[in-house]
Amino acid sequence: MFFKKSVFLGLFLLLCQTSFAQEAELYGEQFTELTTPIDRISAYIDTANKYLYQDLDISIAALNASKNIIDKTNDIPDSIIFKYKYQKIYQELNMLQNLEAFKTVMECETDLNWDEISTDFRSSFNYIKGFTFMIFGDLEAAQKAYYENIVTGKKNKKYSLVISNLYSLGQLYNDEGDHEAAMSCFEEALNLSKTTKVKESTIALLHIEKSEVLSSQEKYAEALSSLQKAFHKAEQNNLQILMSDIRMLEGKCYLKQGNIKEAENIYSILKKNPTGNNDQNNITNTKQFLVLLSKEKKEYRKALIHLNELINTTDSLNFDYQIYNYTLAHELHSELGNYKYAYQNSLAANEIKEKKEADTKRQKTAYLKVKYESEEREKDNALLKSEIQENLSKQRILYALIGLALLTLLFFIGAFYQKARYNKMLKQEVAKRTAKLNTSNKLLHNTNQELSEFNQILSHDLKEPARIIVSLSQLAHKYRDDPHKLQEQLSHVTDSAKQLNVLIDDVEKYRNIDQTDISKTEIVEIECMLQQAVKRCQEKYPEKEVLLSTENTQQIHVAPNLLLQVFTYLMDNSCKFNDHDIVKIHIAQSISNTEHTFTIKDNGIGIPKKFHQHVFERFKRLNLRNEYKGSGLGLSIAKKLLDKIQGSIAILDSKENEGTTISIAFPK
Repeated sequence: MFFKKSVFLGLFLLLCQTSFAQEAELYGEQFTELTTPIDRISAYIDTANKYLYQDLDISIAALNASKNIIDKTNDIPDSIIFKYKYQKIYQELNMLQNLEAFKTVMECETDLNWDEISTDFRSSFNYIKGFTFMIFGDLEAAQKAYYENIVTGKKNKKYSLVISNLYSLGQLYNDEGDHEAAMSCFEEALNLSKTTKVKESTIALLHIEKSEVLSSQEKYAEALSSLQKAFHKAEQNNLQILMSDIRMLEGKCYLKQGNIKEAENIYSILKKNPTGNNDQNNITNTKQFLVLLSKEKKEYRKALIHLNELINTTDSLNFDYQIYNYTLAHELHSELGNYKYAYQNSLAANEIKEKKEADTKRQKTAYLKVKYESEEREKDNALLKSEIQENLSKQRILYALIGLALLTLLFFIGAFYQKARYNKMLKQEVAKRTAKLNTSNKLLHNTNQELSEFNQILSHDLKEPARIIVSLSQLAHKYRDDPHKLQEQLSHVTDSAKQLNVLIDDVEKYRNIDQTDISKTEIVEIECMLQQAVKRCQEKYPEKEVLLSTENTQQIHVAPNLLLQVFTYLMDNSCKFNDHDIVKIHIAQSISNTEHTFTIKDNGIGIPKKFHQHVFERFKRLNLRNEYKGSGLGLSIAKKLLDKIQGSIAILDSKENEGTTISIAFPK
């Protein structure tokens, strides 16, 4: 966990930060009298970006210089101001001024309404907003921001954006102990990196995070393999700070395996790394690992000597590192029997824990206050906009009254012209209403025709099971002295009653489609929806095993209840008209610029080509009812549901005893 604390605000924020167009070598050196204020601001911001993780003093001075120009100059474009605030967030995070960073984020949230802010900048800002939420423990808000960016990135094919948000989402899951979800995020990001141009440092960091998950699951061999991949990428890009941390993590894996020899080899490598003023991270890692190595070798006094050096040089604001060191000192003193010192170190660790909790509580309270004030400002802004709109409406009414007065004067001047124009408009309106009435009459005629046809067919299909029930009841009465035949006839009566019930139920569902609400749409996981449909069919046909395979299933935005019904009816059809004990269903998804398409292929009895159009008509059955039960409305209901969302359904291919392939499509 200390690796994340030490480099996350450095390398990872640097690799995720939006790159700017130009880069100044050092602030102010390239300026001339002809350099415009906008160019000066851009150069200062670029310098602040360049030196943020190299020389913080230069970065701060450059950003302050850009702010001075913004404060003194009018007509600075909104995009330049947003660029300045965006860089300010990164600088505040790097200086651990998390609350100030969040305040700046809330300011930028309002600025997103500016038209000049590019889509890429909006997405990058949404990521850093999620990151600040995560710092303050608002994991739900952070997760929402990451998911929105992932969906947007996939939709716009901005896979570098998807990768950075998968990285942080994986860290969030890992910190919460959901290692499977974390591993899924890192694996998806690494797979995307194979076909997407991203920084090599990004890939290295993903492998490191993957190793952290594997190590927590005690899969040390796999963790070491992942770290070796990370080191190869870091070495290629000369990321010294990253190389040192990777070696440190490798050494910890070897210690957990009990491999002292390899751990000592790692320590030798760390000692040989640079130890200058700019290599403090490697120096700290080397001392820290020597403490762990000495502890594993039971050289407790040696470990304590180096651990005390670390404790004396640790930043007082780095609570986690202090707690870790004092806890380790407590363990070492306990091993040596120095219980007095062990107790003192335990007290020190608990004291820092209390400080950390108090600081966390203070920051959380301040965070909630800033968030509340920001929301209140948004409400005030919305109220102000409403008042402005109301004033504009009043002005429009006043202008309308003035215009009406002028029109009245003009009317008296050009009465004849106005009358002719009115007559022309009246004729057009009459023609328009006549056309609308004709359309309504046509729709009414079609509806009446459909209703008449429906009533005729329904009358026949309802009478058939009722007639059978009456006939079989009479036969049952005849065989009342023969229990075997009586039971047989009653069994037939039960089947006919069930058929009648199914028919009435399906007719009710068909009639209620027009009342189906399709206004409530949401993003759904197609894979989950298909599994729900399979579960329903498996419950209806327990004697069969339903095997579902899918291809390219993705998230889509749709009315979930409607689409689930369509899939359920299609799968039900595949199960019903299928002579196999194992029903195989394969569903493939594809998305174009305008519509979603699904193909559903099964291993059923097939449909002759001449009946491909008829199967979607109401009560059209190609088989005897005693062979395959049902109302004959299943595919009709599916078609009418798709009609609700301007969709379509068709049979692509079907062969007897080999199966059928059906295609459905509907607009995005």
